[in-house]
Amino acid sequence: VEQLAEFNKIIDDLANIDVNFEDEDKAFRLLCALPKSLENLKDALVYGKEGTITLDEVQSVMRTKELTKLRDLR
Repeated sequence: VEQLAEFNKIIDDLANIDVNFEDEDKAFRLLCALPKSLENLKDALVYGKEGTITLDEVQSVMRTKELTKLRDLR
């Protein structure tokens, strides 16, 4: 969750200085920034989907993964 917040802040900061990325580019940049522990998640998102991947999809999956992890710890 912290990584998502930081990523979104950077994207917003870049947009404020007129550096813009396509949504799919943002999604891939976020996927590339994921730690090794989420390598399987990255592979599933990149290779398990037909068509383009969106930033919202990546962020949603990351949040779901985090919630599942927290639930399993309880």
